[in-house]
Amino acid sequence: AKFSHPEEDLGYLTANAWRFGQPQNPVGGFGQYDELLDAYEQTAGWRPQMDIIKFWQFFTSVSWGIICLAMRQMYLDGTDRSLERLAIGRRFSAAELDVLMLLDELR
Repeated sequence: AKFSHPEEDLGYLTANAWRFGQPQNPVGGFGQYDELLDAYEQTAGWRPQMDIIKFWQFFTSVSWGIICLAMRQMYLDGTDRSLERLAIGRRFSAAELDVLMLLDELR
């Protein structure tokens, strides 16, 4: 969490990259949107807007894709030849697919 738009943190938490193979649980791989929004409203006194969360989810997916590309490039140019860089770099295609699916959903 950081000082920013409140839905940004929720978009990050719901991005596919952080579901850890549990796509049926869009909130961090362990929960549902309604559960998250209900709990947030009960605690904060207002309900976050799903369309704003989806925007930040999209932003997070794009950001993750850029990070994956940067890690791949670090491996390819020899800056960091660790297997971790290579493993993260190869995840770009998953981030790319997430972005395309979110674009279709937002359309």
